[in-house]
Amino acid sequence: MSLHPIPLVFDSLGVRSSSFKVSTNKVKVLVDPWADLGAWRFKLPPHEIEKTKLKEFRGMLEKEARNTQIVTVTHYHMDHFSYNSKIYEGKIVLAKDINKCINHNQKMRGVRFKNEMKEKTKLLIYADSKTLTFEDLTLKFSPPLPHGEEGTFLGYILMITFEKGKGKILFTSDVGGFLDDKATSYVVNEEPKIIICDGPPTYLLGNGFTFKELEKSKRNLLQVITKTNVKTLILDHHLTRELNYRMSLREVYEKGEEAGVEVMTAARYLGVDDLLLEASRKKLYEKGSSFLLNR
Repeated sequence: MSLHPIPLVFDSLGVRSSSFKVSTNKVKVLVDPWADLGAWRFKLPPHEIEKTKLKEFRGMLEKEARNTQIVTVTHYHMDHFSYNSKIYEGKIVLAKDINKCINHNQKMRGVRFKNEMKEKTKLLIYADSKTLTFEDLTLKFSPPLPHGEEGTFLGYILMITFEKGKGKILFTSDVGGFLDDKATSYVVNEEPKIIICDGPPTYLLGNGFTFKELEKSKRNLLQVITKTNVKTLILDHHLTRELNYRMSLREVYEKGEEAGVEVMTAARYLGVDDLLLEASRKKLYEKGSSFLLNR
């Protein structure tokens, strides 16, 4: 059985998330299984279509958790974890340490998570820098890395490498599209075949995200493409909160094609069209359900 991720909920599928599963014949891991909505975009709150999609996906994640042995929490942002015990009950939970390399908001959420779940999980392990093997699958967690550039107020995250035989998948969690050089070097050294990356938050250009940061992200993404043996690069999450995401990273897509690397969203990886609801919020308010029919 070859090792492949199965995307479950991503921004390109309709709501804020980067949740997927990795399964072997013996074990199933549910990665950061939760989802959320952007509170305000274009001075508009989430449309009812977004709310419906969110409810649908959260219900699906609860069902996926029923036959899952392991659940991860790479950091304590509400599109990556929840206080929903249905997700974590009876599971081995591999989570970001709440006692080191963590900002105030994430620490408070992490403490609450620990207190509410300690009697419900099978085992809660703080996984920073640890390599753990379950049956035929090895999970390697990175040291804490910045949620964006070094010094960001957003705190720290953990990357995860999944390995079985010759199969190797790396999940960057929220690195902001490789805004940190250490995060980039870590990925290059891991030599994954498949990378799932959150992509730079280009929707925030001029409002918390600079053109200098975009150029750095592109340089580091190009380095990942040219200096590793990656075959598939899934770029999603923050990146797909704008409609013209491909233009923002045009050089990355071109270099991927030149190097024989498939660069795509989680939706395209699944063989379906992007459904960028947040990026289309203005159109949702203008057209309602007809947007889904005519997109």
